[in-house]
Amino acid sequence: MQKKKTRKVRHAVINVLMVGVFITAVYLLFQVALEIIATVQLSNQLTQVEEHLEDIQNEHQYLSEQKDKLLDPEYVKNYARAGFMLSKDGEQIFFLPQADDDE
Repeated sequence: MQKKKTRKVRHAVINVLMVGVFITAVYLLFQVALEIIATVQLSNQLTQVEEHLEDIQNEHQYLSEQKDKLLDPEYVKNYARAGFMLSKDGEQIFFLPQADDDE
């Protein structure tokens, strides 16, 4: 009789330990899944930020080049003449019709 009681107790303890190990394993796997999801999200965010940084760097380079060009008086004169139809003394400006692409 005593052996049956100890076996029942032993089986109950083993069952409780197995359930505890199972619950712990599920919890740890859930935490790993959450970390993987967070890592993927951060990786995507990093990619977007790097693309934005590249755009900003390209814009900075373009603006730096424009600034350097605008410091040159000859460039400013040519830019004003081309963009605002300004002419030199004695120079005439003619407006030519634009050709249509569909003809």
